[in-house]
Amino acid sequence: QSGKTLPISFGADGGEVVWNGTTSAGILGIEGGPASISFEIVDSATTSVLVIKQDQGDPANPVTVAEVTLTKATGAYSYVQVANLLHVDNGDNVEDDATFVLGYTVTDGDGDTVDGSIDLIIDDDTPIIEAHSRADYRIISDDDDVTGLNGNPGFGDNPVDGTPSDSREYHQSGKTLPISFGADGGEVVWNGTTSAGILGIEGGPASISFEIVDSATTSVLVIKQDQGDP
Repeated sequence: QSGKTLPISFGADGGEVVWNGTTSAGILGIEGGPASISFEIVDSATTSVLVIKQDQGDPANPVTVAEVTLTKATGAYSYVQVANLLHVDNGDNVEDDATFVLGYTVTDGDGDTVDGSIDLIIDDDTPIIEAHSRADYRIISDDDDVTGLNGNPGFGDNPVDGTPSDSREYHQSGKTLPISFGADGGEVVWNGTTSAGILGIEGGPASISFEIVDSATTSVLVIKQDQGDP
């Protein structure tokens, strides 16, 4: 909710409105708490800009998170998010929104003043898995296609060798998981819930093991089978 105008009137004298030093951060939803937040007001002839900063690990160089620009002559304001605000992580996958109270001072033409404030809420996005059909994202690998690995031959090299084969010539790889990290960004990795089905595996699920190899940019799931040498 930006691009609005403060509910003010200067009266017949005219006047201006600026941000003031009463701006504050709420106690919830902010990593490091209110103490990690600082404010700077940059006034020009026509605007008053409130700069919101957060200590994100380097106290000497806080990160500019947002700027709220106020037009002095009208009270019109606009909000720009410059960087992610670090929200507190309670480990509960709940959106921990951060709240701020932005204070302003209205001054009329002969110097009379009145103070007011508006609220700012910075929403904490949580990652989501979008609604989808599992069939659209499964990978079906056919042993027939693995040349020279002595896989299940099915009915030979014919890529459409028919339904009696217990390996199907159908692949679905090179897709993207139906996920969203939200505004905070993030990453996705394979996890320990990976499992093998009970059908179609010589030795059954007990013959299968999994290894996850993570690097800075990838997560590789390695599927192994005991084929006679545990």
